Amino acid sequence: TGLEAMAAIGAQGDLVLKALALESLMDADEDVRCAAVEAVAALACQGDEEAVSALTKALCDEDLDVRRSAVVALSAVSGEGNAAVLEALIGCLLDEAESVRAAVVKSLTAVAGAAGQATARSL
Repeated sequence: TGLEAMAAIGAQGDLVLKALALESLMDADEDVRCAAVEAVAALACQGDEEAVSALTKALCDEDLDVRRSAVVALSAVSGEGNAAVLEALIGCLLDEAESVRAAVVKSLTAVAGAAGQATARSL
């Protein structure tokens, strides 16, 4: 039907946009990289390993806004209990920017899930 065709076109368009966003994570302009992080988060499905990998790399960006956006995006894209993302986020607790560290604290709760929250409360 027409609706199925439109949905298929939309899905293909999302893949193209996601690929463009992933490529833009390497742009020389920090505003473009920051927008790309947000676009990847909006276009990727939860658990999307390609997006998780790219966003994890963005945690080391020279621009603090890109790093902060990557922290928030990872909590949305990675899904609960992703050990590699938890490890990467824990490493960001030492970031020089307070705003990045604050975002990490919020994101750790989301990624750790209920088991992680119970562990944190018991410490």
